[in-house]
Amino acid sequence: MALGMYFGFLAMCAIPEEVYQEGSNAQKALCYGIVTMATAIGVYIVSNIGEETVDLWDILTSASIPAIFMFAKAPDNAPTWIAVGAAIGCMYKSKYKPRSQPKSGLCRRLTSLTLAGMIIFAVWGSFLYHNASVTTSEGEKIKLRDSIDNFFTSPAWLQFKKNLWELYDYGQTHGWDKVWEQFVESLDPTGEANAIQVLGVDKDASQEEITKRYRKLAREWHPDRHKENKEQAQEKFMEIQKAYETLSTIKKKRERKSSQRRSNADDFDHRF
Repeated sequence: MALGMYFGFLAMCAIPEEVYQEGSNAQKALCYGIVTMATAIGVYIVSNIGEETVDLWDILTSASIPAIFMFAKAPDNAPTWIAVGAAIGCMYKSKYKPRSQPKSGLCRRLTSLTLAGMIIFAVWGSFLYHNASVTTSEGEKIKLRDSIDNFFTSPAWLQFKKNLWELYDYGQTHGWDKVWEQFVESLDPTGEANAIQVLGVDKDASQEEITKRYRKLAREWHPDRHKENKEQAQEKFMEIQKAYETLSTIKKKRERKSSQRRSNADDFDHRF
């Protein structure tokens, strides 16, 4: 009975609140039918464990009787009483399984378990998508489904999708064995691409050009020059400073590695 209640309440959660509460009579009847069926299936699964079995149709018939009354009076508690009705039906309709009934094979069991797990995850996903909400920094609650729709039109997702297509083109041109390296580079783990964008310099810019650009932007966005928008200027100033430090550090590391390679090459030439 507990599993039937769980399935019933889970089915109720998966249904959008506006359909369940404010939908047409046909929509409500469909929702009630889904909840009744889910509860009956939960009771059916438990009742078929062991030596006894019950037909699903008998359980569904017993579950439909309290469902008709509970959805009209107290729909929020309907799964509980539907499970009770289904359990009572099991008591009177149960029968022993045939002794010669063959056992299901391992492959069939795994397939059934996988399908059951997929259904459970799909129901939970439906619940989160239709009923969950997120709270913004301003305290406004937004439905998760609206947030997801907005996410797929956001600059972050569009840029991610663009990177994926670029990786696909790169793999076709240079070979798929190089895709992982390109993927890691597209994620910008060192922050170089973002720093280049912030400072507005070329990828192959020298340290002198980077420093010159940094000083110009630092003077332009110094908080003392933006007294009306001091906080915004402060954030921009810190972003510029961080970008300069990032590029400078990367340049120094590359120069150090290049110098080390040249030194190793010279040592190799002297030996031979």
